[in-house]
Amino acid sequence: MPKDGQLPEPIRELLAELPPLHIFRMLANMPDVFPAYVGFAKAMYNGKFDRKLRQIALLRVAMKVPCKYLIAQYILVCKGLGVTDSEMKAIESENLVVSLDKEANFLCKVADELTLKSNLLEATFHEFYKRYPIEAGSELLLFLSAANMIGRFMNATRIQLEKTNPLEGHSSFFPD
Repeated sequence: MPKDGQLPEPIRELLAELPPLHIFRMLANMPDVFPAYVGFAKAMYNGKFDRKLRQIALLRVAMKVPCKYLIAQYILVCKGLGVTDSEMKAIESENLVVSLDKEANFLCKVADELTLKSNLLEATFHEFYKRYPIEAGSELLLFLSAANMIGRFMNATRIQLEKTNPLEGHSSFFPD
């Protein structure tokens, strides 16, 4: 993990605007990539898709990657959005999530297929775009795909959890 003195000033300034999460500091190792990643992630978190449903699907991705760091962070964001402990237990433990509401069950299925098969089955694809408008649906699929990528990056770089978590009680990785 880079120390502040090893980073260019614009990257240090951007880091100072964000919660002090190890993932942000690790990504700061790439000063040409980091600002674009932050912009992308902010756009996704401020997107059109229902925040709670989106976060349920993201947690399912993190569980299936699996990425302990991402799981821990997404659990805190889920709690901030009102996802219950029993709902999170189902997301974690059910092979095929069936005990949530219809939309959340379906989005966990979407997350499973995208994470484990790198694609959606034809029937899932058609059902997905029947349920969701093209902009919001495509946004969610991009976000779930990005969560797969960032979870694998976190695993590969061995990012450790923070001793205390600045996301406690928040519903996003970015200040409101």
